[in-house]
Amino acid sequence: MTDTLDDVACLIHIPIEGRLMHYNDCSYGLGIELSQTKLGLREEEANEKTHTQWGANISIPNLKKLYDRLLNKCNQLEDPTDEEGEDEEFCKTREYCIKAFLLSLVCVTIFANKNNKHVNVIWMKGMQDLYGVHT
Repeated sequence: MTDTLDDVACLIHIPIEGRLMHYNDCSYGLGIELSQTKLGLREEEANEKTHTQWGANISIPNLKKLYDRLLNKCNQLEDPTDEEGEDEEFCKTREYCIKAFLLSLVCVTIFANKNNKHVNVIWMKGMQDLYGVHT
């Protein structure tokens, strides 16, 4: 069974508005780049977690572990220390955390592949600008 846009609108109550997103599977190199720039993974971690089965993908358990790690780091950085460098690091970590959460939420509910074990990294392109995600 395939989910249709009407299913998304009726069952999940997500309005179907804005521009159409259509991406082909991305190459391994682009997947590594997106994992590093959009999720904050280090190069060796991106190479380890991103694989090329059906395009550049991250397994859902790895994405959930990444989200948990980023959330814990945000909670640690949120402690009031008033250090200048930590504010910038907190903002960047929070953005990575939000993107990891949105990627897992959207891909598990709407864009899941048939085995529902992997998330295609190409969907990060639609989440580049968090302020424009609603479009």
